[in-house]
This record gives sequence, structure tokens and C-alpha cells, in this order.
Amino acid sequence: MPLHLVGGTLAAMSNDTQRGTAKPPQQPLGARGPWLAMAVVIGVLGTILYFEFRGTGGSGTLGGGFGVVGVPLALNATGEPASAETGRVAPDFRLEVLGGGEASLSEYRGQTVVLNFWASWCGPCRDEIPALQKVHSERPGLVFIGINQQENDAAAQRFIDEFGVTFATLMDRSGSVAREYRVTGPPLTVVVGPDGVIRRIFPGAIKERDLVEELDRMP
Repeated sequence: MPLHLVGGTLAAMSNDTQRGTAKPPQQPLGARGPWLAMAVVIGVLGTILYFEFRGTGGSGTLGGGFGVVGVPLALNATGEPASAETGRVAPDFRLEVLGGGEASLSEYRGQTVVLNFWASWCGPCRDEIPALQKVHSERPGLVFIGINQQENDAAAQRFIDEFGVTFATLMDRSGSVAREYRVTGPPLTVVVGPDGVIRRIFPGAIKERDLVEELDRMP
């Protein structure tokens, strides 16, 4: 290592210094503290925003855009995130229609909508479907939507044909919409008002009388 004269004293000169490539002094850890804190805050805020948006159904879409979708602010009468709870705006979704096409819940804004989650293997679903079809036939101004739970088209179509169902059936192939609506087991019926707000949730097989009474309360 070369030596050089400092104040009359020989001192060692590093090769890097000699070549003019000496490394700059490292920044003290304390000086990086504010930047690290800012990065943590940004990360936390990002996580909160992600789950807040997810609560509106913003991240539940699958290939082709089917599944849960976000509710536009202009269609949210509550100002709260969409949630499968009475008094909250119903989570929006976009699904394939059995037989062709696609549909979303928000398409029917301004109308009362009855959502019915079902599966062909479900005994209580088979028990209640005649009552749902009867009310649908008697109240043509209402929208009834059946949401099949993760079955193939053939199984769903056999059920529809067997019971003569005339309202639309949507295919929740992944079960993402059922999960958003907290369906632990079909059937489950949800009454959504014209403003998109959930009025009533009926777990299990619904009785015709109970559904009619709830619909009669609608404006």
C-alpha cells in the first residue's frame, strides 16, 4: 500500500484513494429512519385500501371478468362498502347466464330483485323452488335470479326443466359470489330493494308466505 506524507508523518494510502475511487461514507442508520417509517406507512395504507376495495367486490373477478365486481359510487346509496348484510348495498357481480349471455346485478337497479342461491343436489332447494316459481309467475314486475352453485350446465338445466323454472339462472362456477354473500350452504334467498340495498336475507328453504310478506313491504 503506498505511503504519503500527512503533517510530516507517513500515512498509508489505500489503492481506492490513490485511484480516486474511494467509497463514500455509509449513511448512518438513524438518517434512514424517516424513510423506512414512510415506507411502512405507505405499505399499511396500501393494504387497507386493497381490502377496502375488496370489500366492495373489486377483486373477486375471474377469467373473463366473471365473479364479484365493484359497486360504482354513484350506485351506492349507503356510502358504506358493499356487504351481504341487511341495510348495506348488495355486492355486485357479473356471471354467465345458463343458455348463453351474461348478466350483472347492477343491470336491474331500480327494480326489486330476489336472489336465490341453489344447487340441484340440495334437498331444501328442491323443496322451495315451486314457491319461488309461483311468486315469480304472480309478480311479473319483480326480478328473480337463480344462482347455481358450482355445477355444470347439464346438471343445472335438468333442475330447471324438472321444476319448470322460467326466471334466469346464473352460473357461479367458482363459488366466488356465494362466498361474497356468505352462503355456507344452499339455499339462501336475498331480497334487494330498487336502490340496491339488501332488505332481507333468508337462510335455508324459504316459505312462500314469508317471501310474499317481505315483498309486500317493498315500495
